[in-house]
Amino acid sequence: MLSSKSTPAIAVCLIGLILLFAGCESFTNFEEINSNPNDPAEAPSRQILSGLLANFSYQIAGNEAVRTPSLWVQQVSQNADPPNNDTYQYQTADPNNLWTAWLYSGATKDARVLQEAAREEENFATVGIGQLIEAWCWMITADLF
Repeated sequence: MLSSKSTPAIAVCLIGLILLFAGCESFTNFEEINSNPNDPAEAPSRQILSGLLANFSYQIAGNEAVRTPSLWVQQVSQNADPPNNDTYQYQTADPNNLWTAWLYSGATKDARVLQEAAREEENFATVGIGQLIEAWCWMITADLF
């Protein structure tokens, strides 16, 4: 038998559960809850272009494609324990960073995504920019490898 002190607490819990379940439209459809409006599946070409230009410019002006040749021609010096690039001991894993992280899976892939998005928008000037960046990536690949 329930005491008179626990009856209001049980009633409040039951009313709370009823209100909770009445406010939910469906217990299995979490599509609306799980979709993030700040993480779109597609982006306009102007936004893809800005990210591509930032990545591409950094890689061209100061990353692996520039750093290693500048060490070899003694424009700069690397103060590190051997073996390092400054002692001309280029390891087999060294070009992998440039190839896997930038040339193939980075700027080249982003340039192709840019071209596809710009074609859908009929923005052919941006398609040309994407083709130019992709060609430049392949030129660097041919020069370095």
